[in-house]
Amino acid sequence: MSYTPPSISATGVTIPRYQQIMGYLTAQAQAIFGSDIYLGSDSADYQMMSTTRTRASSRTRTSTSRVR
Repeated sequence: MSYTPPSISATGVTIPRYQQIMGYLTAQAQAIFGSDIYLGSDSADYQMMSTTRTRASSRTRTSTSRVR
């Protein structure tokens, strides 16, 4: 699954899944720092990305529950 930003259209609300957000953040980190960046679960970079994706996922889910 590829990342698709949240959107509202005639067919309804489209929101990215938790895994899609992490995939997007991982790809962006690799584009900036190179594909050899260490993103193990014990790395500070991974932990920051995980926190960011959790916040983004929660915020998007809360926002869309108000729209529906």
